Amino acid sequence: MVSTSLIEAGVDVDFPRVYRAWAPPESLQQAAGRCNRDGRLPAGTVIVFDPADGSRPRSDEYRTAVQTGEQFFGPHPLAAPDDLDALHHYYQRRYAYQQGGGPGSGAGGAHPRSCRAPLTSPRWTVSSR
Repeated sequence: MVSTSLIEAGVDVDFPRVYRAWAPPESLQQAAGRCNRDGRLPAGTVIVFDPADGSRPRSDEYRTAVQTGEQFFGPHPLAAPDDLDALHHYYQRRYAYQQGGGPGSGAGGAHPRSCRAPLTSPRWTVSSR
């Protein structure tokens, strides 16, 4: 299936493999919720990729969310989008940005490069950036 982000809004479909263009972690998780949703397989696979044309929504809020997500999630040694420690730091940083702290402010805590949670279903594959 090929779809827009509408599929992330609670549509009850189930696929063994999901491909999702790079997005904020909360969007990646929503797409992953459509992978092995009914638990018929031992694990599903979510493949996150960077679009060849590099197109992304242009709003400042979306751009900030993607850039903040890139600090915490991605290929090794960064965390998978379901790593709870990395999500905690991601949301702290996002909140700090919304409160006026930019990337150089130091707000939001340390970079969690060492946070690696074991993955359950779905299994994440993130393209190198």
